[in-house]
Parts: sequence; C-alpha cells; structure tokens
Amino acid sequence: MVESLYGSYLKSDIIQVAHHGGPGATLKLNQAIDADVVLYPAGKFNFEIFYDTEYNSLFKDAEYLYLAHSSATMIPLPFDPELVETWELLEQE
Repeated sequence: MVESLYGSYLKSDIIQVAHHGGPGATLKLNQAIDADVVLYPAGKFNFEIFYDTEYNSLFKDAEYLYLAHSSATMIPLPFDPELVETWELLEQE
C-alpha cells in the first residue's frame, strides 16, 4: 500500500480523515502519517459510527481534533492552536 511505498515521507502535522471517517484509509497509513491535528470531516452521526474503528483508533490520541458538525473552523497555516477560530452555524429547519 501507500505506506509501504513512501514510509516516513508520509509523516504530517495535519490529517483530514479519509472518506468522512468511513472505510477508506488503513491503520498502517494513519500510523505513517502520525498527525497531531485531525480534521474529521463528518457530522456527529458519522463520527459516532466510525470513530471506534481500527483505522481511526489513532485519532483518539490526537492533540487536536476538529469535527465538522454544526460549526465552521478556520485553522491558520502554519498551525497555531491559539489562532484557531470557530463559528457556530445556524441550524437549518
């Protein structure tokens, strides 16, 4: 797989979880990326379904986890947690 081809070159500070947290990445790939900042592009429903899967298990130890649900988050690059801004979105009827 990708991790066997690129190994330590995959290391990254930030990861956007594959396929809204569903099947799409592997535990070995996520281990190779080894990110401290996790962008979880899923609503609360998908988050609760897929969060306990093996391929997402590393994200429980992430230093920063940002879940896309009912808010918008601006994450500055280079990453600085002091400058992250979050806005609550209006609920749709």
